[in-house]
Parts: sequence; C-alpha cells; structure tokens
Amino acid sequence: MTLWLNGFKEIFFPNSTVDRVTHVTTQYDMDYLEETFAVKDEWPVTYEPFIQWVIEDNFSNGRTEFEKVSVQFGPDVKPYEKMKLRLLNAGLSVLGILEFLHGHKTINTCMEDPTFVSYLRVFMDKEATPTLDELKEINLDEYKDSLDARFINTNIKDSVSRICSESSAKF
Repeated sequence: MTLWLNGFKEIFFPNSTVDRVTHVTTQYDMDYLEETFAVKDEWPVTYEPFIQWVIEDNFSNGRTEFEKVSVQFGPDVKPYEKMKLRLLNAGLSVLGILEFLHGHKTINTCMEDPTFVSYLRVFMDKEATPTLDELKEINLDEYKDSLDARFINTNIKDSVSRICSESSAKF
C-alpha cells in the first residue's frame, strides 16, 4: 500500500460520522427473521429507521454523489458528532440512569411518562444545546423532536441495561 500511496501527490481521507442507533441482538430478533423471512441468522443487526451520515467535504479528485442517498457534506464533521454525542448519547444516558432508578427496562417505556419527556427536553435545551457549535443546515429543535420520536419507538425497545453499561464509552 505504501508504494501505491507514494504514487500520489495528494491523498485525502475525509472524516465521517454516523447517527444511527443499533441494538444488541435478541432471541426475538433471530426468531422474527426466521419466522417472517425464512432466514436463519444467529446475529442479525437491528437498528432504528433514522440515519444521518455526514462526510467531510474534503476529497482529492472529486467525489461520488452520495447526496443521492441522503448523505450530508460539511467542511468539518466535528460539530455534527458533538451534536450527536451531547443530545442523543447524553440524552440516552440521562434517561437510562433515571429509568434504572425507577425500575423501567426499556427507553421507550420511560418516554411514555411526561415527567421523563419534560426532563429530557430541559436537559437538551438548558445543558446540552448551549455547548453546541452552530450548524446552519440543522434545525436543532427538529433534531431534538426527532430524538423524542426515536426514543419512544416501541419497535426499538432499547434496554436500560445496555444504556447504563455502555454510558462512559459513548463520550
């Protein structure tokens, strides 16, 4: 590879960041896949419908038109990653810890309680949002609303134990 790389004057390796929650595979996931689609898979990857993929617009020789599949481009991915870490990841951690203390098993059950929904929004508005960089192409209120919808999704059932056990690794 070194010989190949040495043949170029400039090579760029754009950074990227992805916002999409994937979950621990459960027996239910394996059974559903086999019963519904006749596919036996001992480790199917389950994930939420939402996806945001941002790539640093820094290419050496043009770029593929990833916009056609909803990829966003920006001069720097760090503000997008910061937004994801401080709103999505921290929001899940805050909910997960509170839910554990209240005996909930999944994130979506917590989001059925208006007290938790209100607490999450106050956390996002007062604690997280002031620390974010401006992103002109992102409406933060819409993004936060999307997090509410993602967290309450009954098809996801993100476990509180997963959130609590992996909280420190998410920052």
